[in-house]
Amino acid sequence: NWLVTKLGSSVAYNTLHEWPVRNIARATADNTVAEGGDATEPVGDSPTRSNNATAIYRRIVKVSGTQEAVRVALPGSVMEDEKKIKLMRLKADMEYGLLNGSFASGASGTARGMAGIVKSISTNLTARLSGTSFFLTELEDIHQSSWDAVGGEGFVADVLLVPMGIKRKIATFTTRVIQNADSTDHIYNDVDLISTSAGMLKVVPHKDVPNATGSTHVIAIKQDLFRMAFLKGREPKFVELSKTGDAERGMYITELTLESLAERASVVRLGYALTG
Repeated sequence: NWLVTKLGSSVAYNTLHEWPVRNIARATADNTVAEGGDATEPVGDSPTRSNNATAIYRRIVKVSGTQEAVRVALPGSVMEDEKKIKLMRLKADMEYGLLNGSFASGASGTARGMAGIVKSISTNLTARLSGTSFFLTELEDIHQSSWDAVGGEGFVADVLLVPMGIKRKIATFTTRVIQNADSTDHIYNDVDLISTSAGMLKVVPHKDVPNATGSTHVIAIKQDLFRMAFLKGREPKFVELSKTGDAERGMYITELTLESLAERASVVRLGYALTG
C-alpha cells in the first residue's frame, strides 16, 4: 500500500472537497518595462479551484461465539486476528481507490466515488498502440512530458508506478547503469532509481497499476502534489457494532478523497505489453 503509506494528508470539510490549484507559468518573452511606467499586472496568476468527492470504505468484522471458543492454529483472540486482517483489507481498498477510483456524486442513494490518480491526470495522458514495448526512450519521453508541462524543475515527476512486468523490463536497461558488485551469496538484478535527462525517478512496482494485455499502464507522479484528504473525524477507525445473536461485530470505516494539486506534473501512458 505505497500511496496510503507515502502520500501526505489533509482535512476535507465537505463530501465535495475543494482546494486551490495554482500554475506559475514560465516566461515566454522578455518582460522588461519602461522607465517610469505605470504599475499594472496582467491577470491570470489567481489560483483556480479543483474538487473531488469523498468516498467511504469499510470492512466488517464478525466473530461467532463458537469461533472464539474453539482452539485455533493462531495464538490469541480470533477477534483480534480478524480485526488485523480487515484493517489490512481496508488499507488495500483505500490504495486501489486512490489510484484507480472513479468520480461519482453519490446521487440517488448510490455510493460516492473519488477520482483516483489515473482519472485525475488529463494533460499528459497518452494511449500508445496496443502492445507497445517499453524501452528506455519511452521512459525518457514520459519524464520529459512532465518536465515540459511544469513551470520549474521542482515540480517534475519523481516517482514511477509500474506493474511488475515493466519493473522487470526496467531492470534490463543497462545504459550507463551503476551496478552493485555481485557476491557469492547475493546477485543484484534490480533498478530502484533512474536518473533520466529530466531528473531522478524512483521506480515503484505497484499491484494496482492497470495491467492487462495491450493496455498496461505506466504512471509518473510528483509525490508531494497528491494528498489524501480525510473528511473531518473520518480517519480510519474501528467502531463497535451491536451484538446480533451469537456473534460479536464491529467495523473499520473511513471517508477520504484524493487531492490533485497539479495534475500537469504527472503522466499516464497506457498500451504497453504485459512484460514491457
